[in-house]
Amino acid sequence: MRKDAAVVIKMIAAISVQKKKLEEQEKEMRAQLIKAMEQYGVKKFDTPEVTFTYIAPTVRNSIDGAKLKKELPDVAASYTKTSNVSASVKIEVKG
Repeated sequence: MRKDAAVVIKMIAAISVQKKKLEEQEKEMRAQLIKAMEQYGVKKFDTPEVTFTYIAPTVRNSIDGAKLKKELPDVAASYTKTSNVSASVKIEVKG
């Protein structure tokens, strides 16, 4: 039983390391894709397997709930904060 667990632990560790490397590569490639889509004005394109959709940067408004609850729960508008949202690419795997 311990031998089986050791094998599983080693396999999970190896997969986790590979996953981290792939996620880092994906992050770099997404940045390159965003740059190219912005440069050429491409909003969306499809392959047989995947759909890529450009999402433009925007500004997001949200309520600082902790501060609002602490001070004045009735005055929500005065506690709205604004944050920038970076451009991104949505990738949908088909099927």
